[in-house]
Amino acid sequence: MRALSWMASVFLLAGAVFVPVSPMLAENIVKNGGFEDGPSGWWGKGVKSGGVIPDKPAAGTGSMQIAEDFVCQDHIPVTGGKNYKISMKMRCEGVPDGAVYAQLSFRGGGASPGWYGPAVANVDGRTEKALFVGGGTQDWKDYSVVVRAPDGANQMLLYLRKINGTPGTAAFDEVQVEPTSEAVTKAQPPPLPPDGQVVSNGGFEKGASGWWGNGAKTGGVVTEMPAGGLQCLKVASSFFCQDGRPVEEGKRYKITMKIRSENAPEGSVYVQLSYRGASIKGGWFGPNVVNVDKRTEKALFVTGGTHGWEEYSCVVQAPPTAEQMLLYLRKKDGTDGAAYFDDVSMLPTEEPETTAAGLRREELAAKWLSPALPEAEAAAGLAAAVGTSPVPARLKLAENGRALYRVHVGTVAGVIELNSANDLADYLGRITGGNFQPLSHDAHPLDGPLIVVGRDNALTAKLCPDIDYAKLGDDGFVLRTVGQHIVIAGNTPGGTMYGVNWFLDHLLGVKWLSPDYTHVPASPSVELAAPNETQIPRFKFRQILSVEGQDKPFAARNLLNGNSHGAASLLPAPEIDHWDGSWQRPGLTASFYQLMPPKQYMSQHPDWFAGGQVAMMNPEVRQIMADGIIERLRGVPNYGDYWFGFMDNDWGWDMDPASAAFAKEHGGAPSAPRVDMTVDVEQRVCKVLPDAKLAFNAYHWSFTPPTNMAIPEDILVYPMTIHVDYSTPLNQGRNKKLGEDIAGWNRIAKTILLWDHVTNFNGFIQPTPNIYPIAESIRWLSGLENVFGYFAEGSWNTKSAEFASLRVWLMGRMLWDPQTNIQGAVGEYCDAYFGPAGKYLKQYIDLMHEASVRSRAAVWEKTNVDSAMFTLDFITKADALFAQAEAAVVNDPTYLRHVRQARMCVDYVILVRRKEYAGAAAREKAGFVLDYENRKARFNKTIEDEKVTQFRQAKTIVTGELATMIDMERKDSTPPEIARNLQPADWVEINDIGFNRYFDKIVITSDPLASDGGTVKMPGDINGPFIQLKHHKLPEEGLWDIYADVRVEAEDGASPDEIAFFIGNNPPQTGGMGIKFSQLKPGQYNLIKTTGGPFRFDQSDGKITFIRGGGSKKVKNIYVDRFIFVRAKEGTAAAR
Repeated sequence: MRALSWMASVFLLAGAVFVPVSPMLAENIVKNGGFEDGPSGWWGKGVKSGGVIPDKPAAGTGSMQIAEDFVCQDHIPVTGGKNYKISMKMRCEGVPDGAVYAQLSFRGGGASPGWYGPAVANVDGRTEKALFVGGGTQDWKDYSVVVRAPDGANQMLLYLRKINGTPGTAAFDEVQVEPTSEAVTKAQPPPLPPDGQVVSNGGFEKGASGWWGNGAKTGGVVTEMPAGGLQCLKVASSFFCQDGRPVEEGKRYKITMKIRSENAPEGSVYVQLSYRGASIKGGWFGPNVVNVDKRTEKALFVTGGTHGWEEYSCVVQAPPTAEQMLLYLRKKDGTDGAAYFDDVSMLPTEEPETTAAGLRREELAAKWLSPALPEAEAAAGLAAAVGTSPVPARLKLAENGRALYRVHVGTVAGVIELNSANDLADYLGRITGGNFQPLSHDAHPLDGPLIVVGRDNALTAKLCPDIDYAKLGDDGFVLRTVGQHIVIAGNTPGGTMYGVNWFLDHLLGVKWLSPDYTHVPASPSVELAAPNETQIPRFKFRQILSVEGQDKPFAARNLLNGNSHGAASLLPAPEIDHWDGSWQRPGLTASFYQLMPPKQYMSQHPDWFAGGQVAMMNPEVRQIMADGIIERLRGVPNYGDYWFGFMDNDWGWDMDPASAAFAKEHGGAPSAPRVDMTVDVEQRVCKVLPDAKLAFNAYHWSFTPPTNMAIPEDILVYPMTIHVDYSTPLNQGRNKKLGEDIAGWNRIAKTILLWDHVTNFNGFIQPTPNIYPIAESIRWLSGLENVFGYFAEGSWNTKSAEFASLRVWLMGRMLWDPQTNIQGAVGEYCDAYFGPAGKYLKQYIDLMHEASVRSRAAVWEKTNVDSAMFTLDFITKADALFAQAEAAVVNDPTYLRHVRQARMCVDYVILVRRKEYAGAAAREKAGFVLDYENRKARFNKTIEDEKVTQFRQAKTIVTGELATMIDMERKDSTPPEIARNLQPADWVEINDIGFNRYFDKIVITSDPLASDGGTVKMPGDINGPFIQLKHHKLPEEGLWDIYADVRVEAEDGASPDEIAFFIGNNPPQTGGMGIKFSQLKPGQYNLIKTTGGPFRFDQSDGKITFIRGGGSKKVKNIYVDRFIFVRAKEGTAAAR
């Protein structure tokens, strides 16, 4: 069937490009659509209720008659992303209107279950999409629509239906499905009443007709105290919904209703709205926000408590491609009380859309702005403020707790500027103890010197008429002294917000140091030099993806603006809603395999799936990619505002011959065919969507740029530094080649956003000395003119990773001003966040970085706790500094908590490696204080208090892995037989804490058979290469053979020739060497040499040796005790 689909699409392509083909010649892919072969090809209960009859066919000798139920033809071959014209003739006799209909569904990797089509059928009180809907009594009538098969679809299912239990009969004939280039048929909404009312039975006078949902279990239509009429709807739990009601895209509707609440918790009663349409991916719409199960969702209205009937109203605008609305009346499950709804209405309107920002602004203006003065009095006040006066050298904002300035804002200023003005007044009050409220505004100006906030007011333009706002961009601002007044104004409200935050931070000393801690200095008198400067951030896009960095108030305070990935799903407060969501927007990215699913194309075109990626030089592959992107962008409002993420598959690539030949012409870089394909795909997409922009990642195999190529400005390149050594900046040390590659992209591309990595994914809670190198890297990047954005992938997996808030705070400063004094900034943070312990924490941070340099230990994005930098000397000095730090703040619970959060990381290393340190201390006669029980108790309490959920990138705290590692009593490791006669310099042992384990089920556990009592356990049914040894663990000099010490736990009865597990290396992208049961000693560890060696040190993150399951159902678990490196002679073989 797939061959037929493929041939049909090729035929169409040829016809469309070379030989115009008449639609009359298109192939009907329905079998026996004229029913000349009886019911052959069709099945269903409708065949029994009617069947093929010779009476009055539309053509030929027979037609399909249905008295009830359906007939279906499935397995109709289609190609995802293509358009198909479906046509048929229908005849009805004595059938109720709407009881006869045709429906369509699809199967395939990318096809969502459900019905497709432009019509709506009402079935058993619910609505379903349909192709056609008919009824009544009518002779043969032609029906025809065009639909698009969803990406990944490979089969169509066509249903001809008549609703059960209804009178009359329906007949169908000349059913055809043909590939077409015609446009998709738009939905034709059913007619509305003359007044345009969208909601049916909104007063519930017809009972629950038109409404459905689980709310019927505990509520329903009641007669007690309706708002109007005789009845209303009670919801005690869950929801009632009305769906399938027609709306027009782009049209505004006013939704009103009355709600009464009885003993319901605040926020537990709410109303939500969603839409259906061709390009709508679900989701909620509305100006309010409701908290549901620890997440936030958009809502129309939110209420609760106890109150009588209150009217709620808002205006919404139906998004592009919207065809139907879904309205949910809700009350949170499991909460007390009940909610009542009545007079629900949705009518077309010309009123402006109700926005979250508008609602919030009205609320804040009523709270913060004094009533307007008479117009003449207000004008006189503004004129007096503009009067000339000399600029003093210093400005006194407060004296002895008395406010000397007022904060001024526009009467009609938006919510961001209004909130920024109040923020400034509030913090000035908290610093000085003075009262800087109420706000001065255009309609009620106050006397005295003013701090004027924003450009949307009557004073800024008169005081600063020469501001060149265009040069400020979206985020920049001007800070200027005019007479005794201070003006803080950005080109945008967001720029003004950053200006206020910068003023509070850099000039008044307010420091937002973590999401839950702000340092506010206490100073009854505040005086400062008259400020005059322009601030524009060096990087336009600035984001740190960590739990702390995604905290939107904390991010905004620290001048960050990026809103990609999961951060985009965290709804911001309207008063700080100034975010750049143009890149990596959820729903606007796709990998090669998502655009060209192997399930759909692999069987017919295995050559398109080349070595882990795709055949990038193949024009058919490129067109499929372009079609998939077009499908995803079609219907996205303002699609040109976003960079569509055109992503590779997250693994390596063994190039196909054509790609390899092209790469050879461009410096041998595999990125060359990647770039060429992206440019071509972007051009193909722009033929349909002219404003489309693509973004592609340079990652793993594609990180090195090609030579003799240029990338147009409307394609964004984002190099991803997965292979970075954190111990030095991006352009130094082991990162020298990495830096050269980034600089190479800067030479050939005009639009670059760097995706950096800044956390240790194998040790969220272990010392990671990259704080200074990160800052130095940002400074270096600022010299590359085409790098406009910086995204740091941090500890998004857990709260309270090592110095996570410090990193966000420091990077925010560096991304705004790369010339920030790095050492000074870190010292400033430590003093403010740790108080009297700050000097010890700064010394510890310096010690950590010095230990990294001294040991020459690399710090990778997955660095294990066996790192060579964690020497006894480092650990004992670090522990002593923390003891001093705790003593300095023992009587301050807040500072003590901050110190212990940082100390947790040193405690972790000591607890896991305590046997090693005790042995080293005994040999060196050095002091080492373990204090195991107290240290363990402190560590566990801090983990709990700081809500650490992961210590590595897996949810293994809850499964006990962390506790096992801390409780485990290690023993002296037994050297393997192969190393017993070797010199210490000729072999290296990497135990279980030193290699990578991925996901939740692969964990360190105790094992008395293991060399030191610990091992990594992997369930036998896991076939992925999820135990890995990175080749950057190899010594940096020499050639090395790699061995793994593996034990298999299996059930009885395994065949000797059955594969127990695989051991292998990537690249190339292979499954590895199968190890049979016959090669293993049962119940023992077996030293297995991996093939392909000897090997050299390789910084590339993709160079690995792996262990994976063999697929045998007899294997319960696979245990990997350690990897052994044995020096090989130079020249033994070509090293990989």
